[in-house]
Amino acid sequence: GSMNGGGTGWGSVNSSQLGSKKSLVKNLSRALSSGKVQDESIIDDWPVSFETCVRLYDVLRRGQDHGVLRLPKWPLDPESASKQAWDLMIMAFLLYTTFSVPYMLVFTPDSADGRAMSPFEVYEICLDVIFCSDVILSFCTAYTDQGVYITDFRLIARNYLRTWFVIDFAGSVPFDKIATAIAKGNGVQGTSAIRVLKMIRIFKMLRAVRFMDKLNHLEQKDGFTFLKNFLRVFRSVFLVCFVAHFLACMFVMIIDHSEDNWMSVYNPDFVDKSSWMQYSLSLYWALLTISTMGSGDILPVTHAERSFAVCATLIAVVVFSFAMGNITSIFSKNDGAGARFDVKLRDMNEYLDFRKCPVELKRAVLTYLGACWRKTGRMYNEVQILNDLPRHIRRQVIEEIGHSTAERRLPLLRGMAKPHLG
Repeated sequence: GSMNGGGTGWGSVNSSQLGSKKSLVKNLSRALSSGKVQDESIIDDWPVSFETCVRLYDVLRRGQDHGVLRLPKWPLDPESASKQAWDLMIMAFLLYTTFSVPYMLVFTPDSADGRAMSPFEVYEICLDVIFCSDVILSFCTAYTDQGVYITDFRLIARNYLRTWFVIDFAGSVPFDKIATAIAKGNGVQGTSAIRVLKMIRIFKMLRAVRFMDKLNHLEQKDGFTFLKNFLRVFRSVFLVCFVAHFLACMFVMIIDHSEDNWMSVYNPDFVDKSSWMQYSLSLYWALLTISTMGSGDILPVTHAERSFAVCATLIAVVVFSFAMGNITSIFSKNDGAGARFDVKLRDMNEYLDFRKCPVELKRAVLTYLGACWRKTGRMYNEVQILNDLPRHIRRQVIEEIGHSTAERRLPLLRGMAKPHLG
């Protein structure tokens, strides 16, 4: 009576508790089809009392009877299909902006006063609007903290302000366009002055850090497990390509055309070449520097160029070492079962040698280990693995294992229900 009547013996369930336990709500909602809560296994992983969950179940049941059972739409679920599609789109735009910003900063001429915006400039403004929208959505997206699903907007805002807000805000708001518009409105003239103001665009390079973070989250998602190694290689390749691209653009930017420079000394004709030709030449120097092969036939001439080359070499050594070490560890890493079997095989070899067993016996023992022991559950410490699972999931795993094993080994049992075979 106290369960259904709202007695004081049971803890109350408010809206914040209901919203913060979406997984629990889904499990309890599925239990409505049977009309009862069968056991406590449905709440093994939740730090709430069974009585509270029974009361919550009653709330859900009454809500379903009246046709009003709804899961909250806000805040956004980060694992929902729409939010994941939005994140993939943001990643594509982040990948574009991390490479386009340095190139446009160096090679794109300043727009003349009074000229209408080009379609490309309109596209850049649309990108800024999309990134600003992503900042707003980040204040409305739930997150998980130490296994607890957080839906409180105050906690979401506090967490976002402490983590990625500064980088997202600095990389999303078009400070360069705002500063340039204010300067032109106040009568600031001169290409050099406007170009200095546009250097604020360098803040958008912070989006590269955000792209790496989103790539790391994508790598950890359950649906992308089969792409884990590919994403790790891609992250290393992206880091090398991005650093090479950035160094190439900066190497052109520091050129002082009033005196001899690395480009004019290498080939005077390149000074009048197109932006793409100059970028290709600078990228060739950057890739040689990052790959620790030296500067090749392109050498710095002025003091500023030599200082930049020193800093670029130091950065290149760190980036190249990190990327190559990461890729090497991916391809050289054995699977966990194979590594455990190698250790077992080595220990058995050492034991048989210590006991001076004959060669025929050693061959029989090693053949058994390879043919039988390696293909059983003992390789995986199966009992410990199953004990680490919650009760209801462990029961499903055991039922599935027993069902497939029994039907394969005993055809007589085919067609029986999984719970009986498990």
